[in-house]
Amino acid sequence: MWQQERLRWLDFGDGAVQSIIDLDHPDQLISPVYHAMLAPMLFVPIAKRILLLGVDGGALACYFNH
Repeated sequence: MWQQERLRWLDFGDGAVQSIIDLDHPDQLISPVYHAMLAPMLFVPIAKRILLLGVDGGALACYFNH
């Protein structure tokens, strides 16, 4: 886990960012990967519950919480 000013990100030492969050705006997803992951939600009714699995660094949890 790394942090520089308002950005916090997770990588496993190889330089590839696993997760990134803007601490000033946790409700805005800044990684294009998140947009691709959420695209199918455009075609389903509003979900009442969501299950998040895996190492995410909390970006999606913060997004859905807001």
